[in-house]
Amino acid sequence: MGPWGIIALVVGAPAVLFLIFMLYAYRVAFYSPRRKELSDGYTLPSDPSYDGVRARYEDMKRAVREAPFEDVSVRSFDGLRLVGRYYERAPGAVLHIIFHGYRSGPIGDGCGAFRITQERGHNLLAVYQRSTGKSEGHTITFGVHESEDVCTWARYACERFGSDTPIFLHGLSMGAATVLTASALDLPPNVVGIFADCGFTSPRAILCSVVRDMHYPVGLTYAVLRLAARVFGRFDPEARSALDAVTRARIPIMFAHGEDDHFVPFSMVRELYEACASEKTLLTFPGAAHGMSYLSDTPRYEREAYAFVERCLARYNARSI
Repeated sequence: MGPWGIIALVVGAPAVLFLIFMLYAYRVAFYSPRRKELSDGYTLPSDPSYDGVRARYEDMKRAVREAPFEDVSVRSFDGLRLVGRYYERAPGAVLHIIFHGYRSGPIGDGCGAFRITQERGHNLLAVYQRSTGKSEGHTITFGVHESEDVCTWARYACERFGSDTPIFLHGLSMGAATVLTASALDLPPNVVGIFADCGFTSPRAILCSVVRDMHYPVGLTYAVLRLAARVFGRFDPEARSALDAVTRARIPIMFAHGEDDHFVPFSMVRELYEACASEKTLLTFPGAAHGMSYLSDTPRYEREAYAFVERCLARYNARSI
């Protein structure tokens, strides 16, 4: 091997290894094979502390899974077919649109909202986020592109049900970050309220938090993840964030978060609430783990949710007169 061959080997081998490592990082953090098309969503850990709510959670998921629904779909801004499950309780009723969490699904993540809307006779649209379940795509963008999908679904709702139908947006975990990020985008004026349960402040913040929990070097690992997202996922994790969006929000927001959340740090909801420029409500649940606020104190959660809905509808009706 000549000198140029040696130079090529010395330079090229590390570059190839770095590219492979970057591809691995992309697949671990952002890639979704969509293998579980009918995902029930979040599975409770085997920890005995969840035994008290496990059976109730399974019953709630079963109710969502077995209720009659209509498959509906839209096209995203970048051409993906996005699918949702529409549950109609009354023609012309208030509509709630649910966005689930990271690698989860609308059945498990939406079962609390399912019960709340059923109680009120409101209609429900539970969507499969891009790259999950029945929806197309292979890259999860932590709310960056998903927030645009929120606008697409809201516009679909206006076209189908009328631009005067009040719409509430719901999100759990990444879904909460998604709807919060959408709060600063061009949503229709009949989007009257947002429920954000255990959402993170930004893609960067949650990625760094997870990396830190895994005891990897945060700065270097995040730099690789961001580059991998840009090269293979064609998005920048720093393009948008929930924290930036809520500083410009004009729609009332109800924040909820479990105080014992070890995945999305509880401190993030404080940051979001304090930064929020719109009318806002904060509910925290002592002892509740990630995504468990509704199950930890269902009567309180429902009572506050109903009150929030009534305030938002009264505000919207007063504006419409």
